[in-house]
Amino acid sequence: CRQWMACKQFNNCTIIASREGPRTLQQIGDLCGLTRMRICQIEKSALKKIREYVFKIDC
Repeated sequence: CRQWMACKQFNNCTIIASREGPRTLQQIGDLCGLTRMRICQIEKSALKKIREYVFKIDC
């Protein structure tokens, strides 16, 4: 995870993929060297971007 921190796209995808499994925000934060609150913020931002992209394609 630390190698991908410079590339926000990969970081977002990693966090979203990690949330699909049994890991908690704290566990993902520990892996990435971030707080659970920051993981939550990144997750929300990434999901918003995905929704906007899907909506844009549908229109």
